[in-house]
Amino acid sequence: MSNTGVFIFDEIFKSMVSDAQLSSLKALSAELYIIDSKCRIADYQALKNPHTQKVLCINPDFVDWHFPSEEYKNIPGLKVIISSSDDISWLDTGYADGHNIRCAALENLTTEYSAVAEYAVTIMMSLARNIPLLTRNNFPLDYAHDFVKHQGLDIANKTVGIIGLGNIGQAITKLCDSLGMKVTYWSRSRKPNSYEYREIDEVLRESDVIFPTLKPNNETRLLLPNSKLELIKNDAIVVSVVSELTDNDYLAKRTAEKKLFGFGFGADPSAFSNYSGNVWAVPDYAWATRNNMRASYDQFVEIIRKNTAQVSQ
Repeated sequence: MSNTGVFIFDEIFKSMVSDAQLSSLKALSAELYIIDSKCRIADYQALKNPHTQKVLCINPDFVDWHFPSEEYKNIPGLKVIISSSDDISWLDTGYADGHNIRCAALENLTTEYSAVAEYAVTIMMSLARNIPLLTRNNFPLDYAHDFVKHQGLDIANKTVGIIGLGNIGQAITKLCDSLGMKVTYWSRSRKPNSYEYREIDEVLRESDVIFPTLKPNNETRLLLPNSKLELIKNDAIVVSVVSELTDNDYLAKRTAEKKLFGFGFGADPSAFSNYSGNVWAVPDYAWATRNNMRASYDQFVEIIRKNTAQVSQ
């Protein structure tokens, strides 16, 4: 019997990998466990075996994007934790860093950056045409009056402000540029491109559409307090596809009070009904396109194979 176990906690893993990929994992010098029903990982019995080395592979949705060290620090022989996402912020790495447990995630996933950017621009276009407001009003059909009442905004020639020109921010700028928008940005460092760099207050004050795209951490969460968000124009649109960067309830309230033209953000699927006005609380599935999910699981399988081979040596 192998002294290495590969544990994949992922409800959709079997439906996302090919037979050939599954066979390649089964051919490793390791016992393969695929757990596709929700459970508490720390309670999974086979993980308690003190005689095996373990590779722990987790879809963040399986743990609701929260995996504290208390959930894994007592797993004997744990060598690697692998995320099926390029985001590892949901994993408490403090214990792992100090106990020779490697943490790995997807890298350079351009398909995901494109998918998220397209979703962000889709939200922008929906807000510009008052789609959330029209949806809440059951799409009024009194043409003589409601066309005037629910006039949308043109996007071409508007100024878009990107806050954080990382991978997602850069993907959004390309799409906005192609729509004829004037692209400006603030980032912690200036980028070698043709877009106009501005200070963060200028971006907030002067942009018609604002996309906060910074990676959330203790530093970036302090960059956009409500006192800063007050600088945004009353007829502007804000689209936040990165969680925890802004006070969503505050921006939604401003929109309901018509102090913003529209606000869109990723939320729980049931959240739409909790808001009023031109607020688009959309399900968090910006990444879920066929192309990106295929590429994500291709890379996920390869990372599992590589790390398992290293542990089994």
